Amino acid sequence: MVREQRRRLETIETQLADVRRRLGRLWDIVETTDDIPGDADLRIKANTERRSLLEASLREAKSILPQRKAVKNEQEAIVARAQDMTEFLNESELSERKAFVQTFIREIVCYERWCCRRCSSLALAQRQDSAPQWSGCRSSRGQPAVSWCPRSLLVYSTHTLRGKAMTVADTLIDFIETLIVPNGRRQGEHMVVLPFQRRFLRGAFGQPDDAALTVARGAGKTTLTGAVLTAALVGPLAQENAESVLVASSFEQSLIGFRLILSFMRPWVEAEPHRYRVQDSVNRASITDRHTGASVRVLGSDPKRLHGLQANLLLLDEVAQWPSNQLDAMIAALETSRGKIPDSRLLWIGTRPASETHPFAKALNGGVGYAQTHAARPDDPPFQRRTWLRANPGLAHFPDLEKVIRIEAKRAKADPSRLASFKALRLNMGTSDVAESLLLPADTWARA
Repeated sequence: MVREQRRRLETIETQLADVRRRLGRLWDIVETTDDIPGDADLRIKANTERRSLLEASLREAKSILPQRKAVKNEQEAIVARAQDMTEFLNESELSERKAFVQTFIREIVCYERWCCRRCSSLALAQRQDSAPQWSGCRSSRGQPAVSWCPRSLLVYSTHTLRGKAMTVADTLIDFIETLIVPNGRRQGEHMVVLPFQRRFLRGAFGQPDDAALTVARGAGKTTLTGAVLTAALVGPLAQENAESVLVASSFEQSLIGFRLILSFMRPWVEAEPHRYRVQDSVNRASITDRHTGASVRVLGSDPKRLHGLQANLLLLDEVAQWPSNQLDAMIAALETSRGKIPDSRLLWIGTRPASETHPFAKALNGGVGYAQTHAARPDDPPFQRRTWLRANPGLAHFPDLEKVIRIEAKRAKADPSRLASFKALRLNMGTSDVAESLLLPADTWARA
């Protein structure tokens, strides 16, 4: 860069000297002879303007050159320091190397086979603007099983230098917050795991059984689901030859989650395009890591497609919206597939069903190891913000969602036929989203 800037400076000086010579000759002709060319004034004007432009370019080039020199000197110093560090690490004793590493390692946290070391910003200064660079935990075959975090240098091992071990949920949360938001108001920023999502992840992965989460529509369920499945492919949940599956009410609905996973996976796929096999067709959508065999697949609520399923992680999306005529067959197929993989886990995520006999309602009422419900109570005023917050605990973080809910609340207040849908989807009250003609509404009868 410095060499290029010097060449540019020399070029400008040469051109400026040539323009000055031409102007000098023109002025000599004007002042010393009577035979003045007819276009002399135009030539003088053109060369004068060119001289002004070149002088401005010369000043700019001279001001930039010292900055480029400073950058070059800084880069040379960094390279020299890196060479010194390499020589020291190769020649020093183990105790000296440990003491040296601890001077720029901020924190080391471990769980089972792997350890995440977060380096200071100084150590990462030269890696922030490059392509995703990470090293993963090594499987029994010596292949990288996990590779993650584009904004951090992560190293995995089986030993801890300092710091206490983190839980699966903690490492999962850390991983999710390295993902990039693919769309919306915060597009391009890192994801933020909201408090109610943290609570669910810690509850779900802090025990060996299944888990269930119910929250109102628009609260970030699909994004959370996509992030968890991404972690099952390239993050802390990844395992060799393990399959993770998202099941939605229809294949078209499951594709929404699949597109989200593809967006999260873009840095990995772009960095190693031959490593990941992406299938995206009219009847199949999946991503497979060819190195580890880990895969993610999405399905609709078709019992026939669940036969032969051997999933390590199953995420059931909006079970309350699944077709009622296929629901029993779907649940049976899912339950029978569980015995093929030891320690497989099933997560229910969606809005509450209208019937207490629904499988999702049974899961929320004690049918799983951990259940988390966010819903308005029957006697809560439906058009007040504090009621909306019960069903939408992340509402303060979604101003666009709150704006939509306010509009829908105004319409539901003016049109009772919209109230059923508002209570079911926005307040997550476990009621039908279709208005029924009744002589007396149930809530009015209960208060009588």
